[in-house]
Amino acid sequence: MVNKYIKILKESWNSFNKNYVLLMPPLIRILLMFGFLIIIAIEILLVVLAGLILNAELGVFSLFVLLPIILFSLIDFVLMLSIDSYVNSMKIGMCYDIVRKGKTSSEKMFAHGKKYFMKYLNFNLIKIALLIIPLSLLALIVSASFMLNPLFGLTMLATSIICFIIYSVALGMVLLFVEPVLVSERKSVWIIVKNSFKYTAENFGHVFYTWGTIILAIICLNAVIAIFQITTVFFLYFFVILTGILARISLDIILDLFRFKSWFKLRMRRFRF
Repeated sequence: MVNKYIKILKESWNSFNKNYVLLMPPLIRILLMFGFLIIIAIEILLVVLAGLILNAELGVFSLFVLLPIILFSLIDFVLMLSIDSYVNSMKIGMCYDIVRKGKTSSEKMFAHGKKYFMKYLNFNLIKIALLIIPLSLLALIVSASFMLNPLFGLTMLATSIICFIIYSVALGMVLLFVEPVLVSERKSVWIIVKNSFKYTAENFGHVFYTWGTIILAIICLNAVIAIFQITTVFFLYFFVILTGILARISLDIILDLFRFKSWFKLRMRRFRF
């Protein structure tokens, strides 16, 4: 059983070596995030200037300053979500190309970004909801516990943190194969996510082995990078950091390919989304 996943991981490595164009989405993400940081800097400057002007004219910090802060926060949230959805739409489309044809291109990358953007945006919103709703419920429970008794509140806080960590890991496993299904099925994102819970329950071995391989690969790479960072001499430290960043980006791409190949090669054919 394990040999199947090791074989697919090797295939993913070979596919990456034949398609370095897969590095383009992470590069585009970095460039877009750089532009995003510039926008945030401009927003902060505008808020500070507005605060100084209002303070000079009215003598107090006006509540009107909160309005642009709220507006800018909403704009930043939409921009962040849009950047993530667009870049990931490129990525999943390119991974699907490689699984089907063995190759992809930069031209197809932008086409995929446009084609899957709305579906991935909906997927991101569903993920946020699946995290925020239980987190809000736990926060209410913890708040009520502190009102009853501080010691009981601390106990509930610790319990809630552990429960949320377990829930987050479980949710990550459930959503592991949503991306391959998004590009290969024409059903709504919510139906795909809902059926992912059912697939995980009925085919836990496939999900667990794929998830475990990904986690093990990440741990091994981070351990190697940490050893190099600890043992390297000072003047090579910056080079080791850059190499580590490139290695993590490359591993992320390889593991994305691994997820896609694992889904299309090992999934249970009888299961229908």
